[in-house]
Amino acid sequence: MSRYRPRDIREGETTSHPLDGDLTKPLSKTKKKERAEKRKSIREKYLELTSDQYWRLNHLYKIVDRNSNTIPFVMNEVQEDLYANMWYWNIILKARQLGFSQFISILGLDYALFNDNMSVEIIAHTLNDAIKIFDKKVKFVYDNLPDEVKEACSTVKANVRQLKFNNNSVISVGTSARSDVISFLHISEYSNICAMRPDRAREIITGSLPAVHTGSLVFIESTARGAIGDFYNKCKESEDRLLQNATLNKRQFKFHFYPWHKSSGNRLDPQTVTVYPWQVDYFKDLELKHKIGLDEEQKAWYGNECLLYKDDMKRENPSYSEESFFESTEGAYYITQFRKIREENRIGKVPHIPGYSVDTWWDIGVGDSTAIWFTQTVGRELHWINYYENSGEGLEHYINILKDYEKKFNYIYGRHGAPHDINVREFGNNAVSRLESAARLGIRFEVCRNLPIDEGIEAVRQTLGVSWFDEEKCEMGIRLLESYRKEWDIKHGRWKDKPRHDECSHPADSARLCALMWKQPMYRGKTIIKHKPAPVAGAWT
Repeated sequence: MSRYRPRDIREGETTSHPLDGDLTKPLSKTKKKERAEKRKSIREKYLELTSDQYWRLNHLYKIVDRNSNTIPFVMNEVQEDLYANMWYWNIILKARQLGFSQFISILGLDYALFNDNMSVEIIAHTLNDAIKIFDKKVKFVYDNLPDEVKEACSTVKANVRQLKFNNNSVISVGTSARSDVISFLHISEYSNICAMRPDRAREIITGSLPAVHTGSLVFIESTARGAIGDFYNKCKESEDRLLQNATLNKRQFKFHFYPWHKSSGNRLDPQTVTVYPWQVDYFKDLELKHKIGLDEEQKAWYGNECLLYKDDMKRENPSYSEESFFESTEGAYYITQFRKIREENRIGKVPHIPGYSVDTWWDIGVGDSTAIWFTQTVGRELHWINYYENSGEGLEHYINILKDYEKKFNYIYGRHGAPHDINVREFGNNAVSRLESAARLGIRFEVCRNLPIDEGIEAVRQTLGVSWFDEEKCEMGIRLLESYRKEWDIKHGRWKDKPRHDECSHPADSARLCALMWKQPMYRGKTIIKHKPAPVAGAWT
């Protein structure tokens, strides 16, 4: 642990020092002694003050505000709350413009300046973002420190991505970090990394987090980008531990959620904003269901911001944690259909109806996940009554799941649909195809023709118009299917005209197979067999 080490001013040295004023004029021995004692007293007092990190965070640092003015940094209410309640590893789900990226960057700089041998790493979505954070939120802050601090902890190396100090501490930025030891890790807007660069997210998890030794600090902060990816998973895991009041170890994340209404700055004059009836209903719902009471100025701010953010409002400025993961229309294939499904309350309790056959639709993965949708055809409606997904298991495992469901839920199976590549013969299995293996295990698959993905996506859109989903048994499948979206072109900054391959692909592929085969006759060799579902007494509503 280092302390502030002021540089002694040698006798006869002529310089200007912030604590001592102009020393260019010769002084008598008495005056020199008085000045030295005064200097010592001031420095001792200064050292006493700067030994308190909370004091330093609210007095030493300067930032640029939204009006491009250089101002002293003072923690706002949400930053104060995080500082008072932080754990060793922290995950922060937040609304926009609350200042967490700035605060955590300053906290990391403070740890590097006032502690020896610290390795502080800041990770951002892109290299440009990382350099901007470094320039505006690290280097600018350091350059505007009091001269006493910069003298005590001067830089021995400085470039656009790193500052190394004479106490052997270093603060760096990048898009990933691999090191023998990381003392302080800050991952900014991690949800963007997970959404746009899942490969980089894996690199961070496998390379950066293991390098953080037990007892060091980790901060992952982000707004949400849908209910998929590692950020979503870590938020849900840590929030579940919080709700269960579980005791955390030093390498488990503590969940912090900061909605827009926790910031005192998010207010507007109600006389300047029109609050629409649907927003009034929303505020009533917040109060009744979530115990969130808003005053008129907060309601005015929210109403005004809705006009700016539109579909992204709930994601960028959530009122409660679950709302953070609502998807926007950006790049999503089925968002319009799911919006209508929710408006018409077609996600809820959709029970299995005895006497109606249960069809299964498979996406069979090799070295990847296998996903199965379970549906019933009831009149002109398609009821999605169950969903199962797993990975690392053989075909026999999934067929045993079907048998378990048959006993547990009294399913009577009808059709089993599989993708065209089920005909591929497997090495090491006497050149037997998975189709033949399944038949030997008691499941006779119908094979879907190899059709263009675009045709299948359009078929899903049409099928969703007559679909009902069981909210409990299909929760995972719904969430992933709703999040299925186009791949992002990093080079050109636009959506590609093809799906992104991620955890959403498996339920989406099996749903696409369902949509293509549901109303079609089944093919077995050259014989076409008309599908005969169980008798229909009437549609369930």
